[in-house]
Amino acid sequence: MKKLFCFLAVAGTALFTSCSNDDDSGSNKETAIVLTADAQTVTVGETFTFTVKNNLDENVTSDATIYVNNVAQSGNTFEATQVGSFTVHATKDDLTSNDITVVVAANPATSVSVAVSATEVNVGDEVTFTATTNTSVDVTEDAVFYVNDVAIEGNAFTPDASGSYSVHAVYQELTSEDVMFTATLEGTNIALLNGTEYTTDKSTLYYLGSDLEAGLSYWVANPYNQVGEGDDASYPNDVYIYFTTAQLSESLDLPTTGSYTFGDDATVNSIFNVEVYLDSNTYADDTEVATDASMNISAFEAGNTVESQTWTYDYTITLANGDVVSGNYDGQWGFYDTTTGRFAARTTNNAAVKNATQAQIAQAKAQVLAKRNK
Repeated sequence: MKKLFCFLAVAGTALFTSCSNDDDSGSNKETAIVLTADAQTVTVGETFTFTVKNNLDENVTSDATIYVNNVAQSGNTFEATQVGSFTVHATKDDLTSNDITVVVAANPATSVSVAVSATEVNVGDEVTFTATTNTSVDVTEDAVFYVNDVAIEGNAFTPDASGSYSVHAVYQELTSEDVMFTATLEGTNIALLNGTEYTTDKSTLYYLGSDLEAGLSYWVANPYNQVGEGDDASYPNDVYIYFTTAQLSESLDLPTTGSYTFGDDATVNSIFNVEVYLDSNTYADDTEVATDASMNISAFEAGNTVESQTWTYDYTITLANGDVVSGNYDGQWGFYDTTTGRFAARTTNNAAVKNATQAQIAQAKAQVLAKRNK
């Protein structure tokens, strides 16, 4: 009996020990993993670092794979390259962690810049603009663009006249530097109005007279189209640009290359009047003064014959109703001296300086228009 008791005691102790060992082995088993990040929000250019622990509070990061928006990462870091929210989880063997959300915010911008789709375009072609902060964030949709200091809708602009344009952007409290682009007419020897091209394949330079005291000479650049000859000639397309130049010598100083801007007849290199006739319709005359005008003479060659004298210029005229006439001319030019009342084949120092009063200048202007009104 004593032996049986001892046997039962020993067996019971073994069974208890076995059960106890079974319980201990269950509590040491890896059954779950938990993902954490060192930050919930960072700015562009910074990095998240992730840590993975199991239910035993063991760091198993090196054995886990991190996924950002379901894309596996190499290692346990993620560099923030764009603004947005990202969902992150981890896997280890057959275990999947909890999802966490991290946020990438934009760095505070301190400047904004503008890019143009092209720096040289044809009149009528669309130009698009983009605005980017110094933190490489595209803010085009939130920026306001200004072309020649006038706000436009959206980020696209179509130049309707030849010339240089400036564009800048305003984003929040930031204003970009100006970026320049140039629009030119695709054709040559034309005037363009509202998308319609009008041929102006001839040109005359008129001399109206000089104000020697002011040191000025008065001229007309006249690109035109002639139909027919002699008394039967008509001039459906006729543009007159009245401008001044410096008169500094005793012989007549001819126009020189350079820019001429809208102003008055008392300032050198100034456009003081324009008249525009296209398809025989009047768009600007003495009763419909243009509101702005510019001309650039890029080449000017005076010669002893009409064939040897050439010039190249482009112009822009803003009409009273806001429409813009853009034109250019490249070719030979005739010379008409209103002080003598005749065309001259020679222009190199062959015309004497004629001191003229403003009344005489006005008479000379009327003489110029006599060509189309005869």
